[in-house]
Amino acid sequence: MGSFAAKSWQRVLGSPALAALRHRNFRLFYFGQIVSLIGFWMQNVALAWVVLELTNSPFLLGVVTFVQFVPNLLFPWLQE
Repeated sequence: MGSFAAKSWQRVLGSPALAALRHRNFRLFYFGQIVSLIGFWMQNVALAWVVLELTNSPFLLGVVTFVQFVPNLLFPWLQE
């Protein structure tokens, strides 16, 4: 059973579209980015949820959501 899984994984990594995943450092970076982005979106959802639960105001929810993006709107050249 383990041999079948190993061969399947090698076949997936052998495709040209996923050639970069053959390198251990890139796999660590890639999956680390996935975990980081999941955490980022969880934080955004949690913040919106807390604002809505505490204030019960859709307007304040919109204000907080807008304020999150103000730095991106004012300083787009600072983004990487």
